[in-house]
Amino acid sequence: MTLAITIVAPWNIWQCSDFRVVHLRPRPNGQSEVTRTEDRSVKFVQLRCRDGAAHLAYSGLAMVGNDQVSDWVRRQVRGYSRTVDGTLIRIREAATAELAGLAKATGVVHAFAVGAYVQRCPWAVAITNTTGPPAFRILDRFETAAVRADEPKVMVIGEGRNAISGEDCALLLRVAQRRPKRPEDYSRLLANIHHRARHSKHRARHMISEACITSYMPPSGDGGRAQTHWDNPNPSTWPPSPPMVLDGIDMTDTERVMVEMLMAAEAGQPIDDAEFKRRVDEAGLHSVEPPKP
Repeated sequence: MTLAITIVAPWNIWQCSDFRVVHLRPRPNGQSEVTRTEDRSVKFVQLRCRDGAAHLAYSGLAMVGNDQVSDWVRRQVRGYSRTVDGTLIRIREAATAELAGLAKATGVVHAFAVGAYVQRCPWAVAITNTTGPPAFRILDRFETAAVRADEPKVMVIGEGRNAISGEDCALLLRVAQRRPKRPEDYSRLLANIHHRARHSKHRARHMISEACITSYMPPSGDGGRAQTHWDNPNPSTWPPSPPMVLDGIDMTDTERVMVEMLMAAEAGQPIDDAEFKRRVDEAGLHSVEPPKP
């Protein structure tokens, strides 16, 4: 499911991804029907490595056991300082070991789309379990395809891509060649394309959440920004903060504790100092905990 858009250019990387999870039930005719949808699944991970940085989005499987795939990704790569290449190899190998069998058995095409800078050089990377068009045969393993993006590249993954109009497809290809005065302008542009796809008449619109998260990152890997474009002002319905792993240190749980503290204070139910310290200390212990074998 999902709609995820990535632009990789020498001057910046942009991503936009949605939050929708679609629960399916098999039907006697061999097809599946939607039983319910949820819009709280973050499909975006920020990665800072020894020699660069990467933003990752994905489509396909939403859960690994009780974990969202984005949380599964950050737990796979924390605990060790790696290069960008080493980090993506780790994700591919773990996906082959833990995701490939389930994806093949259920007929799910799963893809990670990655925009990365390695020593400031731009790379567009796909890690996927399919051979791609025209057959889209599902493999029992994940493979990596990477291309240096000296010329800007656009990657669009997920079934929701079919809801993007021809005009917006042309717009994506056109703006990818240009360097905007402000990178946040392109974040808004991607959010608008997402919104138009969600409200199109194509049946694939049902695979896309109303809200989305956008991000941008310069070649230095610093100074970028992730922003969620909400459809609902009620904080209790918001997805959790996106995962962030900085040179092997998983900052995600600490960030989520901070957000919980602020939300509790705004609700008039502040977390007391002892409980806050307990949660922060626990998050700190998990921040460098490698995945269990």
